[in-house]
Amino acid sequence: MGENKKQHVVPRYYLKGFSSDGKSFFQFSAKARRTVGVNIKDVCTRNYFYDLSSDTDHRLERTISIVESQQDRFLQSFLNDVRDDKCNLEDNAIRFELMHFMLFMVARGFNARENISRALSSILDLSVKTMMNNEQFREEIAQKIGKPLSINSNMIGTHLTKGSVMWQAPLFEIIEPVAEWLCENDFIHIYCIKTDMDVAWKSSFFTSENPVYYKTVLDNGPYGNHGLLLPGTFYYMPLAFDVFAIVGDDDYRNKLNVDKYEVSFLYTSDERTKTIIQLLNEITIQSSSDLVFSIDSDFSCPEMLLKLHEKGEI
Repeated sequence: MGENKKQHVVPRYYLKGFSSDGKSFFQFSAKARRTVGVNIKDVCTRNYFYDLSSDTDHRLERTISIVESQQDRFLQSFLNDVRDDKCNLEDNAIRFELMHFMLFMVARGFNARENISRALSSILDLSVKTMMNNEQFREEIAQKIGKPLSINSNMIGTHLTKGSVMWQAPLFEIIEPVAEWLCENDFIHIYCIKTDMDVAWKSSFFTSENPVYYKTVLDNGPYGNHGLLLPGTFYYMPLAFDVFAIVGDDDYRNKLNVDKYEVSFLYTSDERTKTIIQLLNEITIQSSSDLVFSIDSDFSCPEMLLKLHEKGEI
């Protein structure tokens, strides 16, 4: 990743899984209401997204770069094993790597920054207002500084958050223990599309600028304030154009009547396959704030993205 000005919030090695040539794919925008061909290196970027104002050595960016290299190797190997029917989800190490990858994608993304920054701002605002309304606190500070206390609470909040750059710390610090916990307590279901040679087919999984959708039984919308460990949390993430991962609560697994760790092959000759793909793509759309990306030029459900935007739900 280096010290580049333009930094990928969704890594290129992941986005390549939705491209036919590893360089470009198709992008649908709800705001622009059109589909265009784009280069992977030009999407899902922000200038200095991972640069902390107090981090002149770019340590966070460097750390992410190291983790990216490890996850790139894991993801490509994992996808190949799934496609070749060699994926062993009983292996705790494999499950951990998958969960770590998914949670890392949550922690580094657009929605993590937006929601955690909002939560921090609310907490700080409440704390500052509480202090400012505490007469004893005001008197003690006034005695120390030799004059009545008069401070803008918004200025205090901005100073404490250093320009809203503390958003990464809470999630990055707990990713590994959360991943370990999920490996022991949740199930993992992988879908893999298998194309029949004699079947004309143009339908695949697609992803978005917020590739991980998660929800709970208590919060049906994405990225609520429920936290990562609340019982009943489900994670949905397309891993490539032909592979999709679901991680969920064990009780939910029983309702679906699936094994604890299962890989399901979706054959294109099966009429149910397209329905399942469309359902999972609709879930992906719900995590998007504007853009979805696909290996195909004709998206199967962009109209849902438009409807959600019109309703103000994303």
